Amino acid sequence: GCGKSTLVEKCITGKKGVVSVLVSSVFDKERILQKMSTKIMGKDTPAVTEEELVAALHDAKVGGRLATVVFEIERGEGAEQTACIRNVRSLSKMFAQVCNCIIILSEANAILVFGQDGAREQYILVPDLSDAEALEYIRARKGGDVDVKEMMRLFNSAGTNAAKLLKFVSQDVSVDEFIGKELGKAEQDLAAFSLKPILKALKENPEGVSPKYFNNEKYEGIDLTDPVAVGAAMKGSNAILYDMKEGRYKLISQAQQVALRNYEPIVRYWFSTVLW
Repeated sequence: GCGKSTLVEKCITGKKGVVSVLVSSVFDKERILQKMSTKIMGKDTPAVTEEELVAALHDAKVGGRLATVVFEIERGEGAEQTACIRNVRSLSKMFAQVCNCIIILSEANAILVFGQDGAREQYILVPDLSDAEALEYIRARKGGDVDVKEMMRLFNSAGTNAAKLLKFVSQDVSVDEFIGKELGKAEQDLAAFSLKPILKALKENPEGVSPKYFNNEKYEGIDLTDPVAVGAAMKGSNAILYDMKEGRYKLISQAQQVALRNYEPIVRYWFSTVLW
C-alpha cells in the first residue's frame, strides 16, 4: 500500500518496449507464459515456450534499448503464493539475458519484523546470479565481449546481485572504482548494524550463524537467539538477514563479506540487575 505499482505504472505509461503482466498467485509457468505471449503478440496466440518468448523479447528492443517486463504478483496464501513467486523468479532469470525484469510483490511492506510472514520472507531478497549468469547479464547490456578476468574480480569483491551489476554497467567507472565504492558502502552498513556480536560471529563463520550459537545471550537488551527480536533491530541497517530456510543469520552481500575481513566489531554488552 505504499505506491509501488503506481510508481512503476507512472514510469512505463506510454513507453515502447514495455510488457506489464499481472500474475495471480495460482498461475503456473504455462499461464504466465501465455499471458506474456498475449501481451507481446496479441490475443489468441498459440501456446509458447520459454525459448520462443526469449526470442520475442530479444526482438522487442527499441532504439537499441532492451525491452522491460514488469511482473506484478497479486497477494496470495501459502504454497500457491510460494510456487508463483518461484515461477516468476525462474522466468526472470532466463529473460534477464535479453531484457530488464521488474518484480512487484504486493503488500511487501507488511514485513516489519521477522517471523510475521514466513512464506514471503523467504523471497524478499533476490539471490545472486551464478558467475556464468552474471557474465551473460553483463554481455547482454554491454552489447559485446567483456574482460572475463576483470569481471570475475568484480564478482569476487562486489558480488553478482543483478541490480548491482546493472549499476556497474550504467556507470562510467572502472572495476577498481566500482569495487572501492561498494566496499566503502558495505563497511558503512556494517558500522551501522547495532548487534555487533552477530558480526563478530559471522567474521569467524562467514557461511552464517544459527541463533542457537548465542545461547540466550543478550546484547543491549536484545536476545540474540530470537530472530523476531533481532529483526526489529535489523531495520536500521542493510547488513544482516535471517535466512528462513537455513535458520541462520547471514551477511546480505558479497561486498559485506569482503569488508568484514578488515572490520573489527566492538562488542559492548548490556547487563541488567535484578533486586530481590
